[in-house]
Amino acid sequence: MYIPYNMLGRGVKVACGALGAGGNPALGNAYAYTVRARDSAGLGSANYGTAYCPAYTP
Repeated sequence: MYIPYNMLGRGVKVACGALGAGGNPALGNAYAYTVRARDSAGLGSANYGTAYCPAYTP
């Protein structure tokens, strides 16, 4: 499944958190996402993933 960047508008804003916040000691928070789609014939599909943020270091 492909989602063009322009369908997300200005993107998705999330809090990145401190080092290790998402379970990876080198990164910040982790966010799981699900993309679900249904075509005109009623067939559905889904795609899943996890995105990690760089850690917030003040």
